Amino acid sequence: MNLDHALERVHQLEAMLGFRDFEIHGFTKSQSVILGLLLRKQTVTKEMLHDALYGDRAEWDVPDPKTIDVLVCHLRRALKPHGIQFKTWYRIGYYMDEANKAKLRAFAQEQRVVTA
Repeated sequence: MNLDHALERVHQLEAMLGFRDFEIHGFTKSQSVILGLLLRKQTVTKEMLHDALYGDRAEWDVPDPKTIDVLVCHLRRALKPHGIQFKTWYRIGYYMDEANKAKLRAFAQEQRVVTA
C-alpha cells in the first residue's frame, strides 16, 4: 500500500465517522468538525475531538489538548446568537440534545451546508 492510497483510505474512514463532511458558511473547519460530530454522536469526548481535528498530524505537531477547550468556548459563542447550544458532561465530553440538533440542521440548511 502506498502513501497516497493510505491517505485516501484515511479520508474515507474519516468521512464515514463524520469527521470531515460537515461545513457551515461562516464557521471554521475546526468548528464544523466539532458540529458534525455533535450531530452524529450522542456523546463526543475531548479525545474524539482531538483525534478528529489533529489525528493526521505528526506527533511533534499536535497541539495541547487544552486547545479543545478554547475551540469549544469559541464555538459556543458563535452558536449563541442562533439559539443553539450543547452541554458538557463533566469528565466525559459534550452532547447536544435533539432539539438543538434540529435547530443546527435548520440553521445549516439556511446557510447552504456542504456535505460530502
